[in-house]
Amino acid sequence: MGQADTGDDKRKQADAPKDGVGADAGEKQQSLANQAEDLRRSPGEWKSALAQGNDASAVKAMGFPDAKVEDRLEKSTDVQKSVDDGPTFIRIAGIKTKEASVGEFIKIDVKPAEIKTTSEQSVMQIAAQHLGPTATADQIKQHAKEIYTLNFTKLAKNDSQETATFGPGETVRLQGHTADGAVLLTDTGKSIYKITEDGRVRTTRPDGSGFERSFTGKSDDSYKEEHFGPKASDKFTVVRSADGRLISSDKPEPAAPKSLAEEKLALERLIKEKVVLPHEGEKLKRDMQTFEARAKRDGVSSEEVSRTYRDLAQVLELKGNIPLSQRERVRLVNGAMANAAEPTSNDQGQYKTCQIATIENRLYAKEPSTVTDVLLQVARDGRFTTKDGTSVTMEETNLRAHGDAAMNTKGSSPMRTYTSQIFQTAAISAFYSQDNLRRMPPGDVHYYQKQASGPNDSGESLIEYGHGKPQELDAGPGMAGYMNNMIRINEQLTKKWQPELFIINQTMQERDSEHNLATGVTSVEDFAEKLKTLRESEKGPLFATLFVRTNSDPLIGTLRYNPLTGPLIAEKIVADHHVVNIVDYDPKTRLVKVDGQWGNSRDFITKPMTIEQAYAATLPPSGETWMARAETLKKTAAPKEFDAQLGNLANTLASSWANDLQMGIKVDTADVNKTLAAYERLRAGRPEQAYKEADLSLRILRNELSLAQERK
Repeated sequence: MGQADTGDDKRKQADAPKDGVGADAGEKQQSLANQAEDLRRSPGEWKSALAQGNDASAVKAMGFPDAKVEDRLEKSTDVQKSVDDGPTFIRIAGIKTKEASVGEFIKIDVKPAEIKTTSEQSVMQIAAQHLGPTATADQIKQHAKEIYTLNFTKLAKNDSQETATFGPGETVRLQGHTADGAVLLTDTGKSIYKITEDGRVRTTRPDGSGFERSFTGKSDDSYKEEHFGPKASDKFTVVRSADGRLISSDKPEPAAPKSLAEEKLALERLIKEKVVLPHEGEKLKRDMQTFEARAKRDGVSSEEVSRTYRDLAQVLELKGNIPLSQRERVRLVNGAMANAAEPTSNDQGQYKTCQIATIENRLYAKEPSTVTDVLLQVARDGRFTTKDGTSVTMEETNLRAHGDAAMNTKGSSPMRTYTSQIFQTAAISAFYSQDNLRRMPPGDVHYYQKQASGPNDSGESLIEYGHGKPQELDAGPGMAGYMNNMIRINEQLTKKWQPELFIINQTMQERDSEHNLATGVTSVEDFAEKLKTLRESEKGPLFATLFVRTNSDPLIGTLRYNPLTGPLIAEKIVADHHVVNIVDYDPKTRLVKVDGQWGNSRDFITKPMTIEQAYAATLPPSGETWMARAETLKKTAAPKEFDAQLGNLANTLASSWANDLQMGIKVDTADVNKTLAAYERLRAGRPEQAYKEADLSLRILRNELSLAQERK
């Protein structure tokens, strides 16, 4: 089941994919070095904490590097610092934090490097060896300081930069420098980042393309990216707001296509020449007819149809086997044409990519050439540039067909096509490419689709390489699945900021700020009014993304399993996040057509939801509803199985509510009380041992309810 966010922040060591490069921490997994930055930026709060009985050793025990807890001027570039002060922080154009430390601005020519220790080595030794014999004692100390900060989590001994050591077998990243004082950093993709004290960042990729990022000079911290490279298409300028939103871009659009009749004729000719299987060629022609009829019905322009045909024809015209083989190119075109013909029949399969599937299907419905332009670039170059200027090099493994994508599926199948694998991995990679660039030191997070290792594995992996050893952040798209980032991905692909197309219940926004850019709804009537407004402004089908809970009615009826059976885990009760597409809404009948990306038979298009049902699907089931389901389970389950499932359910609900109360999040106390009463009734006379953990959680919950009542 695809999820709209990931609640599991656990990391585990991961082997580097043989055909991939590495990654840096996701937004919810800040490194200790970044936390240290927070420590230095809020010295007043830490002084207060220390004054209440803690001491500096307590701060050190929390894993922070040594640093003087002292107030410092906001513009650190104006501060005269000694070698013994903490790391240098500067304002850098385009990064997420107000300031960052990338290193010390040492005037010496030395390339960035990465070494692996074979024995215990001190930071000072490594610094001296890297800078060479011409370095002064102060320069070596400065270099040791930046190495210490950059690699803090890998230190065997971390009491101070002068005495800190690395153990054997550690991979240590070393900043480079230039004679004019710039800091040089690199990543596993071999891009070079040159950072100067005025906050400029010049990024150069191995192929000679790149961009220079600098502040626009306005007080709002907006910045510009001046792109360069060997090709004419590499040269353009993008201006962004401080939070990364697109303000303007002069990146040229693809040239206008020929007439629809000419582009159609060219594609039909290439289908005849390149598609060797007769049934595939015939299906492509049928899909073209369906696409043209749908485009006319839904208000898609003939120019848009022409662009789509031109892109697919150019894919078929390509020669050679790199980056894609001829067979892969044909399969790419087959899938794209089928999806453009029937966007609601394109599904996510077993993969956790519901968030990208909703965007993909909207694009096929409204502007299919946005998808086919990406597919053409990938098929031709193995890389692509989005409309907002984000450059992405595709991982080799993402170009090969895995799992569902290796099958030649029928149109109504719930499996994901090869074409969608390519586009979805591309869109997710575009998000992380931009997110990596908005971190300093630069992030290095990469998303892979590989062959699944078993029935409970989708083969997806989000890998971070910023700390020497690759770490798996998520077995899915990770932070790309939050609503805020879905809106950003949509902007990357379309150059349009469209939060009105991403809808979520406001209670979810209150729980997690990573959803707060989306359009919140507070009631059935509020939801109906927002859909009515959207219906009046949109031509053709809506294709608005809706955040839902799959354990709620009527969506629970589309699941392939019963959440009150099987493994005893909390996730199947509370981690039921998913996104679907609202294909259409009729304000008169108040019926909502919903495409769930799980196969046509599980959609709500021919049998739409009522507005009340659709709104209810944005909320988790009440505790009372869960207990009613448990009552039904009791009639059919073996006693031991029933005890296990009821205990897991009660423990999960109680823990969730207690956590909400501790965080100050409002809970429905009437529902809680009804749930507790129903639980006690179902549990009466049953074995004590089976409910030991649940009963403990319920005692904690009752205590939290009492404390909340006292606070009123």
